[in-house]
Amino acid sequence: MQGTPNHHCAGGPCFGDYPHIGADANGFYITTNEFNFFAPGFRASQIYVLSKQGLTAGTATSAIDFDTANFTLDGNPGFTVWPAISPGTSFSTDAGGTEYLLSGVANFSSTRSDSRLRIWAVSNTQSLNTATPAPLLNTAVINVGLYSIPPKAGQRSGDRPNMVRPSWNGANSCLCTQSPLADHSRDDAPGCRRRTVSTRYRSIDWSDAARRKNSRASIRPRPPGQLVPGTTRSCTG
Repeated sequence: MQGTPNHHCAGGPCFGDYPHIGADANGFYITTNEFNFFAPGFRASQIYVLSKQGLTAGTATSAIDFDTANFTLDGNPGFTVWPAISPGTSFSTDAGGTEYLLSGVANFSSTRSDSRLRIWAVSNTQSLNTATPAPLLNTAVINVGLYSIPPKAGQRSGDRPNMVRPSWNGANSCLCTQSPLADHSRDDAPGCRRRTVSTRYRSIDWSDAARRKNSRASIRPRPPGQLVPGTTRSCTG
């Protein structure tokens, strides 16, 4: 990419970590968590929007950069904003084509827990197929059940490699960290540290968020005048 945006990261350039990709009928989407390259500290997630048509044709393509530092919640930007991958023809045609994304907010909490999710919408994606692409970004919050950042696996002291294995006791899961030579036949084997961990899956009806009882705001893209355009960067396909 030519013309990397200057986001004023401490010490100079920024580093885009933990990339994710998504796609709809018109665009290809890359998200990263942006950190300072020469200093500690997270800055904000970035959402890069590219024309799928331009990429497949191998032509010069404009990359639109949405900086989530401009879309804060409780003073915090987006973090690990995950774009949707729309298989077949399941993409949204609302508001000139819309790509949806999702992110959590528990990582900013002192308790590492929260009951909100952020949903994002890049609308007018059909404009990516034109000489003047003009996608727009909207974000909203929905209330969900309490969730938390998963705990770290316990580590045994010493320089021998550890082995992490899940074991089960009824409805609870035990995350055990043991030496490869330890007895793996029992949950109470030496070195096993019990922690209850579970995964909850949530189904979100993007187009009907306004009617959800736990919805704080609709994700339906707002009129263009209320949305924020991204920054165009020149990119060679």
